[in-house]
Amino acid sequence: MKNLSKPGRSIHATALSKTLAFLMVLIPLAALAQNQKVDSLKSLLASGSSSKYSDVIYNMSVEFMVAGEYDSARKYISKLFLIGKVDSDSLQIARGLAIEASILRRSGLIDSAMHLYYKVLPIAKRNSYWELCKDILNSLGNLYILEARYDIALKFHFESLEIRERLGDKSEISIALNNIGLAYHKISNQDKALAFYTRALTLKRDINNTFDLDILLLNIAICHTARDEFAIARKFISEAFSVCGSDCSDYFLTTAFLHLGLTEFEEGNFKESEKYVEKSYSLARQNNDVRFQFENISLLTGIYIKRNEIASAEKFLKEAEKLTEIDGRYKRELAEIYFDFVSLYDSSMDFKSKSYFQEKYIALRDSIFNEDVLANIMKAESDYIERESRARIEAQNKIMALNDEIMLRQRIANVAVGVVALFGILLAI
Repeated sequence: MKNLSKPGRSIHATALSKTLAFLMVLIPLAALAQNQKVDSLKSLLASGSSSKYSDVIYNMSVEFMVAGEYDSARKYISKLFLIGKVDSDSLQIARGLAIEASILRRSGLIDSAMHLYYKVLPIAKRNSYWELCKDILNSLGNLYILEARYDIALKFHFESLEIRERLGDKSEISIALNNIGLAYHKISNQDKALAFYTRALTLKRDINNTFDLDILLLNIAICHTARDEFAIARKFISEAFSVCGSDCSDYFLTTAFLHLGLTEFEEGNFKESEKYVEKSYSLARQNNDVRFQFENISLLTGIYIKRNEIASAEKFLKEAEKLTEIDGRYKRELAEIYFDFVSLYDSSMDFKSKSYFQEKYIALRDSIFNEDVLANIMKAESDYIERESRARIEAQNKIMALNDEIMLRQRIANVAVGVVALFGILLAI
């Protein structure tokens, strides 16, 4: 299961100092756009020009949540709860609970967020609030991907995909397809990952949708890197940069630099790889992104081991160990770190330490990938295919029944025309 040790990412070779300088300008512009959106929603409330008062309240709470203004978001959540109570409207209560769960998730209170998502999901399903339902399923699926519980993640994402396909919004379908592709990439099934990523890309291009297109292109690139298709990987990385242009987010840059670093590493260009990875690592630390810090440390360690710089490799791996005290959710990334410790101590011929970390690596790897997990993954996919096939048959049956009804009406109309014609002839006689 060595593939567990090196997932990847990607980015463009512009100077990091210029990128960061631009981002300092970009932040207030993004804040201005956010404020303008909030102001327009406030004006709707003040003027009473919107008949959908609860929808405006909901959108206000979402905007404040996305902006990180959680106290303001909660003020509007409380209004949703009040509307729900006064009007006996369970949708507003469900919406409020879902936004509160998202605030908890963004605040790092993952267990509390998941508890609340699980509380509101059956309410959404029972009342057929499918728009809300698909978003909750998506959030739960992504949280389980972070925790390396890929069988549960795929179950939720396939269910989310099914709802989105039923609703028919191609941009929403592409989101689910991308997340399913990510789960398959994490379990090193690059063929299936690419299949779902490609479907997502096709849909986005069909409707000219650029939302997260840059990230999707990076995801496709890393699959090609994993298959040693480096020229294709670079093509998709370059296209990703052309999409975000001068407006690349920190998340994109962190991801892209790491992808480029991995691509250079796999081709044996360790100096170039180190340059990109250090940029990604700097951004990850700047944004307190624990997962990307893990992934960058793992790749930097690989570079130092290749160059026989054992002390540097050990220093970074011990930094990674400290990160587990901050956030212990990232089991897959931690397994990579344990694997890197094994490689390190094998190179330095410290076999006692190697044996210690090898045991930890095997135990953690087997908790992530075992027969039960693989069986659950196959079941999640087969259940989706079966439901999709059943839905297709039902749709075909409805079409056939409609055609039969149309043919019957046509026959009746033909008979009626014939009868009228016959009466006309008789009258003429």
